[in-house]
Amino acid sequence: MKSIDKINYPLAIPIWVSIFLLVTTISLITSACADPETNRDPIANLPQEKEEKSLEPEISQNNTLPTEVFKAIVQQIADNNQVNPKEIEVSKATSKTWPDGCLGLAKADELCTQALVEGWQVKLSDGDRTWVYRTDNLGYNLRLESQNN
Repeated sequence: MKSIDKINYPLAIPIWVSIFLLVTTISLITSACADPETNRDPIANLPQEKEEKSLEPEISQNNTLPTEVFKAIVQQIADNNQVNPKEIEVSKATSKTWPDGCLGLAKADELCTQALVEGWQVKLSDGDRTWVYRTDNLGYNLRLESQNN
């Protein structure tokens, strides 16, 4: 009969490390493939503070254009067109799912992530000109779709 002193414990360590890594990898893959409806950012769902004048249009199904997205688009229009930001109003905002990281507006020789991107198509006007923008849900990725002078 073997004595307890003769068991090779250093051999057990790599086995336990391998099991730990396998379980961790499976957990990460499972969470990455989780339903996005149940895996949302809780901070994004908090009520947003209203400004003195609400410029965001109501969207169907009780969704509204996020304030961050509106501000990012208005800032880009103001910077590129010498327009007073207070004169810019949203005439239409539609929640969209874009086919790639370029929001469906890839430039020649531009590489785009090949993942669906939740975002918005937003039509804005200063009374004289109209702009249509595509954006992600946070307003980090903005693309000018069209402009009428």
